[in-house]
Amino acid sequence: MAVFASVFGKLAQRLSPGNIGETIQSHVGLVPNPLSERSKKLEPRIHDTRMVKSVCPYCAVGCGQRVYVKDGKVIDIEGDYDSPISGGCLCPKGGASFQLDINERRWTTVKYRAPYSTEWEDRPLDWVMDRVAQLVYETREATFRETNEEDKLINNTLAIGSLRWAMAAKERGATIIHVDPHFSRTSQMADIYAPIRVGTDIAFLGGIINYVLQNELYFKEYVQAYTNAPFIVRDDFRDTEDLEDVFSGLKPDHSAYDTRSWQYKLTKKGESREPTEEPSCRISNTLQSAAGLPGHAQCFA
Repeated sequence: MAVFASVFGKLAQRLSPGNIGETIQSHVGLVPNPLSERSKKLEPRIHDTRMVKSVCPYCAVGCGQRVYVKDGKVIDIEGDYDSPISGGCLCPKGGASFQLDINERRWTTVKYRAPYSTEWEDRPLDWVMDRVAQLVYETREATFRETNEEDKLINNTLAIGSLRWAMAAKERGATIIHVDPHFSRTSQMADIYAPIRVGTDIAFLGGIINYVLQNELYFKEYVQAYTNAPFIVRDDFRDTEDLEDVFSGLKPDHSAYDTRSWQYKLTKKGESREPTEEPSCRISNTLQSAAGLPGHAQCFA
């Protein structure tokens, strides 16, 4: 007991406000951790880079990023803690945006199929951006309205999607819920503003899916007839929970997946039966995991 008290006392002394920085640099616990000559010369890989502030390109939240560049190449991307929107946080997609620049398998051209053509062409991004801008401009000029039927100034076009139809639905009694970490004009127009934390969008979406399924708040007839929700997954499919964080079909060298077990279960040619007659009737475990549902969900009756 005396030994424990002595060790604990030394630990408390080392972790006092005046000594904690020195302790972290020179010790692991109470054991001295002298640096090797090589370690003393090591520097962060971004020490001689140029930092450029940017915005994450994925969703419309606008999380700030710090892009570190050296010799014309991106070295690292981190969250920008000066950003009032994200405060230095990045979701998994934003954290992985570094791969948009360094991944050799990423396409560097855009696939374009001309009207009435059956072939795809490779076009440079600059050409595509100019093409999109030109089409948007032509559509706006052809459909722009300065005033409505009551001669009120509106300055809009009905040919380009916007929040207008959502607001029209609200006037007929619909409830608009805006989910976004930061407050915007859309938030101001919504009935419910849900300011989730950055990086929690997948958990939030899973909760919504869970609630909708548990309370049967989906359009059953549409889901049953026009989506893949009632389809049956093959019996040999296994999810990450079954195979230690990998899906079924992973090749022995871990280079790729054989996706045959991921396909839907099909009847024999000429055979027809109701899905509920299938003993292994279920939907994808991936959907269940996202929704937080235990076991296998039942197919539609």
